[in-house]
Amino acid sequence: MKNKILVTGGAGYIGTHTCIALHEAGYEIVVYDNLSNSSREAINRVSALIGQPIEFIEGDIRDAESLRQVFLSHQFFGVIHFAGLKAVGESVAKPLLYYNNNVSGTITLLEIMAKFNVKNLVFSSSATVYGDPESLPIDENSPRSCTNPYGQSKLTVEHILEDLAVSDYSWNLIPLRYFNPVGAHPSGRLAKTLMISQII
Repeated sequence: MKNKILVTGGAGYIGTHTCIALHEAGYEIVVYDNLSNSSREAINRVSALIGQPIEFIEGDIRDAESLRQVFLSHQFFGVIHFAGLKAVGESVAKPLLYYNNNVSGTITLLEIMAKFNVKNLVFSSSATVYGDPESLPIDENSPRSCTNPYGQSKLTVEHILEDLAVSDYSWNLIPLRYFNPVGAHPSGRLAKTLMISQII
């Protein structure tokens, strides 16, 4: 239990690189992903890079019963949560989709985690929660605001996590706010999902 991590959205770009880092740090990995922004081939390549298969479960974070079955089958130490829609432009055109997936999906995940007393979470937030910054460089204490539904969905989840932490001190909750990550794995076998078929 102490070394098993559920990685939601683990077949995506950041998720796959995180899976490799987790393996190198001695953790056991279970990936849960609906493949809407990723590829099963990415998991195959991660498995090849680390020299052993990764357990992959295709599922959606909004599906409470599917998540419940995953938690019934495993004893997790914690969750690293990358399962979110991520295109600013699309979020403007489809705000309900973004709030449904990014906010409602995270609430569902947190509810299942609470039922199974798994209270360690790293949440993939975004630097978009800083909106149009008042000053540069931005640091963790910079004011937060949003200019699009994608950023608002991430900031809403951050507020939910803050409220959850206040309500129950046993939760360990960390949001990661990064800009656009780029680059490929040193092996050259793993990069952006849309480019994966071009990588030899």
